[in-house]
Amino acid sequence: MVVQNSYLSLQVKNVADSISRIKQQTESVGGYMVESNLSNPDEAANGHITVRIPQKQLDSILTQFRSLAVKVVSENLQG
Repeated sequence: MVVQNSYLSLQVKNVADSISRIKQQTESVGGYMVESNLSNPDEAANGHITVRIPQKQLDSILTQFRSLAVKVVSENLQG
C-alpha cells in the first residue's frame, strides 16, 4: 500500500466558505477532517485544512477542490 499526500495552495474568494465546502466534499466521499484553521488579518484572510481521503476518491476530490479556486497557486503530490 502506498500512502499519497497532496498539498494544494488555492487562491479563493471566500476562505471560510471554501474551508467549509472542502470539509463537506471530504465527508461526502467518506473522508474526514484532521485539522482546520482560519486566520483573518486586516489585509487578507488565509486558512489551512488537512483532510484524509480514501485512495479511490483522491483524483476526483482534488478536481473538486481545484474548482473552488480562483487560482491554483501550487500543487504537490507525494507517494
